[in-house]
Amino acid sequence: MRSLLKTICYVYLLLLGCTSAASSSIKVHYQNDYHVIFLPGFSVQQRDWQPIIDELPATIQSSFHESILFDNNNQSLSIEQHIACLNKLITKIRLQQKVIIVGHSLGGLLATEYVKKYPQNIDALILLDPSVMQQRVWFKQFDEKRIKQDDEKLRSFLPHRLKTVYNHLISELDAADRQVTPLPPSTKVTLFTSMKVPTNPLFFEETQQGKQLWLKLHTALLENVEQQSHILLSDVGHNIHLERPELLQRKITETIDYQHGINEPSSE
Repeated sequence: MRSLLKTICYVYLLLLGCTSAASSSIKVHYQNDYHVIFLPGFSVQQRDWQPIIDELPATIQSSFHESILFDNNNQSLSIEQHIACLNKLITKIRLQQKVIIVGHSLGGLLATEYVKKYPQNIDALILLDPSVMQQRVWFKQFDEKRIKQDDEKLRSFLPHRLKTVYNHLISELDAADRQVTPLPPSTKVTLFTSMKVPTNPLFFEETQQGKQLWLKLHTALLENVEQQSHILLSDVGHNIHLERPELLQRKITETIDYQHGINEPSSE
């Protein structure tokens, strides 16, 4: 079996990372007219993303969100609460800069749900294998027994407090409508979808059937988007930012250049 660390990393597919403006350790150093906000998955620390941040041009300002899981009353945060936290931060940043969000896994879910509610606040969106609100509904319809087994497998690796968070969040996903709500037409989006199937899939999301449903979910998100780039990666797993950091770095700089009218975004 894979290491405990790698197993817990796959909780990204089912859990959501978020920080509040008051509780997060966000380093802000305004240098340019664009601000990149990194939204990671569950329990991801800044050191996992720091090599990417360090390689960005010095003129690109960025913020990284350390994941928090509970509010001041020790209750698990809902997705709506995460969105409210993010909106407080973005509202402040937009007083001085335009905003680009980079969201991975369920950090990508947070990003898409935020944009659906506040499309005017985001200038561009870069999504790395994002989770989708409807994913568990779709997955359980295809193989509910397997999804329940996967849930138990994940719970066996989580400490008690994280089990509470996990249960709360998947209950929100289980209650979602089956119909995917597309992103607003005006959203400028680059979406990377991992199509790599490992030799020994650990969870349903890694199987061939899971990957096909994952692709359909991502396609549905982009259905109405006028300016979009959907990039399928057959040789890269879920953690695209770790396996292909140079790809993400290039996409960030290209996106900002394109916003300035410097070039056309590449297809990879």
